[in-house]
Amino acid sequence: MNIKRGRRWLSLGIGVFLLSMPAITTSAFAASSDLVYGDQGPQVATLERDLAKVGDYSGSIDGKFGPQVYSGVEAFQKSRGLKITGAAGPKTLELLYEAATPKTNASASLSSERPPAGYLYLGSKGAEVLTLQQDLARLGFYAGKITGTYGPVTFKAVVAYQASVHLPDHGYVGSLTDAALAESLQQAPKAVDVVSSASDSTTAQAIINLAMRYQGAPYVWGGNSPATGFDCSGFVQWLFGQNGISLPRTTFEQWDVGRHVSRSQLQPGDLVFFTTQGVFCNHVGLYLGQSQFISATLPGQGVVVQSLNTSYWADAFDGGVAVIPGT
Repeated sequence: MNIKRGRRWLSLGIGVFLLSMPAITTSAFAASSDLVYGDQGPQVATLERDLAKVGDYSGSIDGKFGPQVYSGVEAFQKSRGLKITGAAGPKTLELLYEAATPKTNASASLSSERPPAGYLYLGSKGAEVLTLQQDLARLGFYAGKITGTYGPVTFKAVVAYQASVHLPDHGYVGSLTDAALAESLQQAPKAVDVVSSASDSTTAQAIINLAMRYQGAPYVWGGNSPATGFDCSGFVQWLFGQNGISLPRTTFEQWDVGRHVSRSQLQPGDLVFFTTQGVFCNHVGLYLGQSQFISATLPGQGVVVQSLNTSYWADAFDGGVAVIPGT
């Protein structure tokens, strides 16, 4: 079909472009937690701000990892004696955060002494930190990798959350912060808030409930399970597989499964497809109802709920596909 030939041509064009860049700037040559050339999102914007603070970046703060950001990362790595790659990995991000962050009383005390027993603090590790990161990610304060280690990025997220709920923003996580997090999570959007219960099926509801549990899960190219992280089509394939519906692996293949529907015909549980980076149908999400969808987006964002009403997603929308039997 002409469309498929068009897809191949678009994919080939992007492949030629990527080959013209240094190999180390592509995600295939970097660890999943690295920020690399071409990435977009709030974590890249933070990288830009921190590079600007240390004098290695003078461009706009637009959340796009382009040539100037790449050069700024190289310059910072050179100044700190790091391996010069242009990709911002965990060590680069940690040293950059320390260099760009003024030493406050809170951060100084966190690095010099431990709080009383029962608190989480900079350097803590384990399941409690893992849960903390997941909770902060669901609330939109944490965009890093879910590691179970309380590092500088987690500290920054904790301080921002504490300030938002009018707690002392010292970065220690004890009973007061735990209680505030529990209350915030109860008020966070849940599946029942965004799904039209009058029109969804039992299977659609189960798939959506499962998807909402994984808000904040990390984006990993090629990932298709909670153990590995998710990319967009891997997230959708895993959700439906857990509910007895087998889907193919790629967005192009998923586009050709089921019944095509327009935006006005979308029902909760349908797949929604988008053209991004100039490639037809290369992003997929799960429709929740009320113009909301959930998908695994970019590194630094992970699995998030977004609106079809935003200009970006409205312009990129290709169509929907109903894949649940009976919908």
